[in-house]
Amino acid sequence: MGACAVALAQAAGYVGAGTVEFLLDDGEFFLMEMNTRLQVEHPVTEAVTGLDLVEWQLRVAQGEPLPLTQEQVVFSGHAIEVRLCAEDEHFTPHTGQVLRFHEPAGVRFDHALFEGLQVPAYYDAMLGKLVAHAATREEAIDQLAAALDHTEVLGLPTNRAFLAACLRHPRFRTGQALIPFLTEEGDAIREMLQKEELLALVPIGLAALFVHKNGSKPAAGVLPCPFPRPVRLRHRDVLTDVALSGVPAMPHGAVAVKVGVQEGRQRWHVQRGGVDLFVEDASFEAADAAGTLASHELHAPFNGKVLAVKAAPGMAVRKGDTLLIIESMKLEHSLAATRDATVKTVLVEPGQQAATLQLLLTFEPA
Repeated sequence: MGACAVALAQAAGYVGAGTVEFLLDDGEFFLMEMNTRLQVEHPVTEAVTGLDLVEWQLRVAQGEPLPLTQEQVVFSGHAIEVRLCAEDEHFTPHTGQVLRFHEPAGVRFDHALFEGLQVPAYYDAMLGKLVAHAATREEAIDQLAAALDHTEVLGLPTNRAFLAACLRHPRFRTGQALIPFLTEEGDAIREMLQKEELLALVPIGLAALFVHKNGSKPAAGVLPCPFPRPVRLRHRDVLTDVALSGVPAMPHGAVAVKVGVQEGRQRWHVQRGGVDLFVEDASFEAADAAGTLASHELHAPFNGKVLAVKAAPGMAVRKGDTLLIIESMKLEHSLAATRDATVKTVLVEPGQQAATLQLLLTFEPA
C-alpha cells in the first residue's frame, strides 16, 4: 500500500503532505481516495515515526528538500487516535459551554479547550484529539482508555465514555473492529453505558445535588432531621425516588457541575471514570408535573436550526406525526409526536436556532 501511494503521488506530480486511503478485504486492498492535505490523524504517523509532519509540510512548501529518505524513516510501536467530540452516544452534535476542563497525563492531546469556552453550532463537533503511543496495540488501547477516563469536559455532552467503551470492546482489542463495528455493536455499547449510569445515578447524582445546593463539598454525615428525606431524581426522563437518611459525600474521582436552569429545571453534569450522566432534581415538582411533564412538552434534543414547523396551535396530531424538522451538522432530523395529542402552543419558527433542551411546543393536557 505504501508503494502504491508513492506511485500514485508521483504519477500525479503531487508535492506536499497528502494521504492515500485504501480498503482492505481478506488480504486484498483497493484504492478509496487521496486527501491532498494534512490528515486529522497525522499525529498517529508522527507518534510512530518521531517526525513533525506539520514542519515538513511547511518546509516543502518553501521549496526545501525532505531531511530524510523513505529508507531512513523508522517506525516504532503502535499509536491510536480518537476524536473527542461534542456529541451524544447517538453521534448527534451538541453545543454549550465548557464549565470544567482537565486534561489527562501520559498522552498527546491536541485541543483548544478551556473552562468557559462556548462550543458553537457552526463548525465540526470535534473538541480535540487524544493520541496514545506504546510498544504494543494492547498497551496503546489501555493507555488511551485510561486517559479518556481522566479527561474532564463537563457542561455539555461528549463522546468520551463511548470512545472508552469502544476501545475496551473485545472485538476492538483483538483487531476485529471492521467497518460494520458500530452498526453491529453500537446498541449493545449504548445499553451497557446506560446501565453503568443507572448504577452511578444515586451515589453520584445525590452527592452532586448536595454539593451544589450547599455551595461546597459537605462531609458525609447525618441530616439535621431524624426522618428520611425524600429526593426525586430525573435521569433520561425517568424518575427515581430515594429516601435519604444522611448527607452523601462525593465518591472518589467524581466531579460535577451545574449546567444551569432550563425552564425551571435544575440540571447537573456528573462524571466519574467511564461514566457521564446528566441528572435533574425533581424533588419539588408537583407529582403530576413530575410524571407527565414529558408528555405535555416537546424539547429540542440537541442544538440545531429549525427548518420547518409542521404543527400549529389547535392541531390534533397522532403518535409518530412529524411536528418539526431540525438541521444539525448538515443532517435533517424529524421530531415526532410521542402520543396522540392536541398542540397547545408553538414557540419556534423556521430559520430559528434552537438550543439543547429548549422548549419547542406544548400539548393540551390529556
